[in-house]
Parts: sequence; structure tokens; C-alpha cells
Amino acid sequence: MVKIFNRDKSGKYGENVYVPSLLKMGAVNYSNWEHREARIDEDPIAGNLVLKTAELITARPPIFLDENDNELDKTRDTWEDERYNVLLKEVIESTRMHGYIALEPLKKPVNDRAWIVHDSSDIKTIKYQELEIESYRILPRIDGGLETSIIDQPKERTLSPEDVIHYYVGRYDRSLQGLAIVRRCWHALVRFTEIFESMAMYDSRIGNGVLLVIVDPEQYTSELDSLHKAVRNLNNRRYMILKTGAEGNPPDMKFLGSTSPIDFSTDLETCLKVIAGASGFPVRYLIG
Repeated sequence: MVKIFNRDKSGKYGENVYVPSLLKMGAVNYSNWEHREARIDEDPIAGNLVLKTAELITARPPIFLDENDNELDKTRDTWEDERYNVLLKEVIESTRMHGYIALEPLKKPVNDRAWIVHDSSDIKTIKYQELEIESYRILPRIDGGLETSIIDQPKERTLSPEDVIHYYVGRYDRSLQGLAIVRRCWHALVRFTEIFESMAMYDSRIGNGVLLVIVDPEQYTSELDSLHKAVRNLNNRRYMILKTGAEGNPPDMKFLGSTSPIDFSTDLETCLKVIAGASGFPVRYLIG
């Protein structure tokens, strides 16, 4: 029988209390859209996977072909010269966050840009009449009190519908984001969270890890108290002392939120390999 000593004083070290959001929500069901959305929002690996995928989609201009599948060089050059690929990327990012944007063609390029993308960060007022936009009131982009707009000497102004290209697709549905990748490694993502957040519950300073001291019960009988004192002197606030079984085998641990005992090195590696295989991103990218 494994005996676990946990000497963490939760009252004394209240600032280190860690609440594992995904475990608390129980976001483990792929068929539940709320669980998918929560995992994209809260799971850094799942979120980075879909974000990186979105970046790859907009990282290069599309291929333009004629009816005979021959590439249209002139159209491609125009696309690149006008920086439509940059515009496309901004369109996707803005509509995902804000649900709408207005594209303002410039009569004269500014900083090699032929377009300005406006969203809720610099559109102060939008007037609607039967779902048709009447006008936009555009404000300069302000960041920390400094004007950051690409327009020279930005000032508040009004744009009419004929002066912009409207682009509305609704807010990007996070419950449907990146499903092709997330579905293939869903169970690995869930398992990784079980391990990582369960560890973090024992040590909110997860970078320092959990200090585990495994002792032989035949060698340590009355010395456990002195061992606890020695560990406390290491200034590790969260630690466990585990006794090996009668046969001398290392103890199994089942952390809160985990569906089975954890073998840290092989279990984490297995999860990451599954996620890497499903996404095409190397393990090194996933772990930063």
C-alpha cells in the first residue's frame, strides 16, 4: 500500500493555489461544442495548433489558373504587388475576432499599402437601418496614448458605404475552429491536460515541478519526520514522500483529474507524438 504525505499548507500558501480550468469544466467530450471551444481557448497546445494552421493558410498567395489550368502570371503578380495576401490575412484575423471589417482603398499607397483594414478597434460608430450600414466613423488607432495608424496625421472622419468594401462573415466560431487537426489528436490533448494540470495542482509554480521523494520502507522507518524536515528546508512548498511497495516496486500515483496512473516521461512523450503526428508540427514546436 502506498502512503502519501502531502505537507502543503494551503492556508499559509494561498497565493499558490492553482485552479485547473479545463479539469474543472470537464471539457473532454469532442462531440460537445462547448468542450471544443473551451479547449481551443484554454489549452495552449490546441490553441497554438489552430493558430499556426491559420497562419499557414494565409502565409502565401493563392494560385491563379485559367480554364486550362495554366497559371496566370499577371494576376499573380498583381496580387503580390498590391499585397492582397497581407490584406487577406488581416481580413481573416479581423473577422474572427470582431465579426466584421471595412476595407478602405487608398487613393495613394501609404507605406506600400493600398488598403486600410478597419474593425471595431477603430470604428467608433456604425449606424444600421434595416441591417444596411449607413456610415462608419473612423478613429485613429491609439496605443498607449500614441497614434499608431498608418495614415499620416490621423484624424476622426466619416466613411460612406461607397468609400469602403464591406466584409461581414460573423464572429469566427471557435467550436468549429481547426477541427481537422483537433479531432485527430483530441484524446491526446485531453490526456496531456490531465497530466499537466494535475501536476500544476500540486505545484502552481509548474516550472519548478513537483518534488517526489521515493523511499524504501525497510530503510526508512522512524526517519520520515527528519526527511520531511529536510525537504521543507529545500523551500519546496509542494512535495510528496512516497513509500515503495512491499516488493520494492516504485509506487503508482493517480493525480486528481487523471483517468489512470501517470508515468510522466513516457506518458507525456506519447501524447506529444500523437499531437505532432496529427498536426504535422514537430514536438519541439509544441513544447516551445
